[in-house]
Amino acid sequence: MPPVLEPPPARAALVRLIVRFRRQERRMVAALAAAQASLAEAQTAAVWAMDESPMVRATLQCRCDALQRSGDDLAVDLSHLRLALAGAREELARHAAAPAATLATAG
Repeated sequence: MPPVLEPPPARAALVRLIVRFRRQERRMVAALAAAQASLAEAQTAAVWAMDESPMVRATLQCRCDALQRSGDDLAVDLSHLRLALAGAREELARHAAAPAATLATAG
């Protein structure tokens, strides 16, 4: 029976990193969806307030602007996270393609 080889430390670390990135991605997707829903509600309120005082309209517009910026920031962060996840997956694939002896000496 051949010996059971443990994955090299670098490979195990990449797997843990990918798992962590996936968890973060799910949380960020949920946060972005919530931010977009809040923005939609604020925009609806702003449309209904068109006949209100300028102060009410300005307040609602500021809220919409802040929610838009927050959503944009979240979307950029999510894009960066997905790029990091893709990079970690590529690195893991390179480790999987390399012969075990090469990985053992590279560690």
